Amino acid sequence: MFFDEPSTDSLMQAIADFETRSWDSLVLRHHAEKFSRAVFAGRLTEFLNAVAPISCSSAGSVPNRQTRWRSRVASYLGNLATKSR
Repeated sequence: MFFDEPSTDSLMQAIADFETRSWDSLVLRHHAEKFSRAVFAGRLTEFLNAVAPISCSSAGSVPNRQTRWRSRVASYLGNLATKSR
């Protein structure tokens, strides 16, 4: 809930408006799941793949800076996505 100005009256009005609304817990949960760690990790991975695609000159070559970086990020994001809340 938002309120127009940082005043007691404005905050009180926002609270009064909040208390008159009905909330659907399933809708709220569905919306909150859009911000889960797994969703964040997936979206960040998609973004990184778009802006920094992997490129190796030949198979079996020594990993370059970009592939080492990508491996560390993937490991971190995998841990983030599976971490319990």
